[in-house]
Amino acid sequence: MIKTIVFDFDGTLMDSMGMWHSLMGDYLKSKGVILTEDLEQMVVTTGFVKGMEKLNEIYHFEESPQDLLDDIGHIIIDNYLHHVAKKPYVDETLAFCRDQGYDLALASATSSDYLGQVLEKRGLDHFFKLVQTCDMVDLAKKDEAFYHVLAERLGRKPEEILFVDDAPYALETAQGVGIRVVAVYDHESKDLWDKGRFDKFESIRDLGELQGLVEKR
Repeated sequence: MIKTIVFDFDGTLMDSMGMWHSLMGDYLKSKGVILTEDLEQMVVTTGFVKGMEKLNEIYHFEESPQDLLDDIGHIIIDNYLHHVAKKPYVDETLAFCRDQGYDLALASATSSDYLGQVLEKRGLDHFFKLVQTCDMVDLAKKDEAFYHVLAERLGRKPEEILFVDDAPYALETAQGVGIRVVAVYDHESKDLWDKGRFDKFESIRDLGELQGLVEKR
């Protein structure tokens, strides 16, 4: 029986993947580096800070990843607060799931340096009993250990957790440890959907459809 529903943040609750693509691309371009799909996936799958550390090992940037985070942190927060929209049905679905008796949690690769502030300012923080980010536990969402730690912190068995995400690598990893997963569509991943990358997952086109999956009858 599902007792806790865990949501991803970027691309699941927030229409923010385009922002991240632009920020990473502009930064690397300023350093003479082209943001390839492989480089982008490395940053996305490991979390921003750890991903930038890996890029720094390859290209030997003058700034540290933390320096970069400090420099552009205000830009990221401003985008989240004023320019990035919530995905459709976010508030309604979070309230519905909570009212159905589920505990809600957030699992994200977004840096904890500003995630808490964004959740509060966008009126989402009160929904979640627990927030876990990659930098909090020093693990990437592509690592099975990330989900074992998540389950332990929630006090749940993997089979008691439902995980909603827009990234196939995260869904695959969570599913591999016994967590039930649901893929939610994000337009930034349209090519992957068209290629059938999500066909093996239970999937929804928007968060409104999640209500029918989790409604207790």
